[in-house]
Amino acid sequence: MELQALSDQELYNLIQDKNLEPEALEMARQEFLARNLSIEVVDILGMNREADSIKLNNKDLSFSDKFSIIVFPFVPPLQAVFANKHLAKNNLKSWKQHWNYVALGFTFWTIVIILFARLFLF
Repeated sequence: MELQALSDQELYNLIQDKNLEPEALEMARQEFLARNLSIEVVDILGMNREADSIKLNNKDLSFSDKFSIIVFPFVPPLQAVFANKHLAKNNLKSWKQHWNYVALGFTFWTIVIILFARLFLF
């Protein structure tokens, strides 16, 4: 592995990878320490990695998730568990979408019940 050709950011990301073999990790750490980077530069590298991981995690809900949330919004504790799954993965975008679709589901079912009552009961 040619570690000298890697940029500082690439080398930092490589060191932070949990799936890297121990031998390769040690080689990457030695190269990183040999570069004698200042603490400020290492902090910037860490912030860049965190910003990149947040961008990767922000994904939309799938169509099947959206549909099931709208059709079955009636169990708020269960909805909270599903929404917090997204929040635990640092996926704030899908967490917000989840609660918006829960509100949309309640609105949908309120309209359906009012129309049913209007057409068939009164």
